[in-house]
Amino acid sequence: MKKRYTLVMAPMAAMILIASVVVACTQTVVTPSVDAIQTAIAQTLSAQPTNTLPPSATPPPPPTVTPEPVPIHLSGSGDDVIDLDRPASAALMHVSGNAAGGHLFAVSAYGANGVLIDMLVNTNDPYEGVHPLDLYQDQHTTRLEVKATGEWTIDITSLNEGQRFEVPGEIVGSGDNVLILAGKPPDVATIEGNEAGKEFSVTSFAPTVKQLVKTTQPYNGKVLLDPQAKILVINAQGPWKINITTK
Repeated sequence: MKKRYTLVMAPMAAMILIASVVVACTQTVVTPSVDAIQTAIAQTLSAQPTNTLPPSATPPPPPTVTPEPVPIHLSGSGDDVIDLDRPASAALMHVSGNAAGGHLFAVSAYGANGVLIDMLVNTNDPYEGVHPLDLYQDQHTTRLEVKATGEWTIDITSLNEGQRFEVPGEIVGSGDNVLILAGKPPDVATIEGNEAGKEFSVTSFAPTVKQLVKTTQPYNGKVLLDPQAKILVINAQGPWKINITTK
């Protein structure tokens, strides 16, 4: 004989169950209209991407411009020692003196430690010429010594004031001088000079120093130049001529 079971619910539980069924049946699912969907799609397609600006770059500091050294003019008579207040940079020195001749005329450059850097002029003849000053990095002339009888003048100016020599080309001069090479890279120099058989030398300055000519005899010859040469220093008594070609 099968047993039958009857589910008996408490009055409160039955009321909760009935309320839940009623709420579930009364909830309404809201479906968006076709127009609303189309409007949303159109808004999405028409939206523009936001442009992100790159971070602002800090401008580099302006380049440091080295001012041109102030020209120095010196004049006097007889022996003298002159202290110089000038930067440690290459320069040109134009010297004139010993107009009467027959006396020793010498100009020497010294560093701050009292060591002789160079004897720039040493002659018994009337003199006028141009010399380089402190072309080497470890040089800094702070004092000049003049040995003279009679009046003399010395002018110290920027290396940029040197006589320009356009390459290829030819230049004629006399006595000591400093030439600033411009134009195309130099290749071969034809040099003539020293007819009187005095001391005669020509030196080029570039990344390296090259002595092109050094003689006490009349000279006429060709020499090879460093293509990076920028300066020619001529030590001469009397006329000379230089022709420079390029490759």
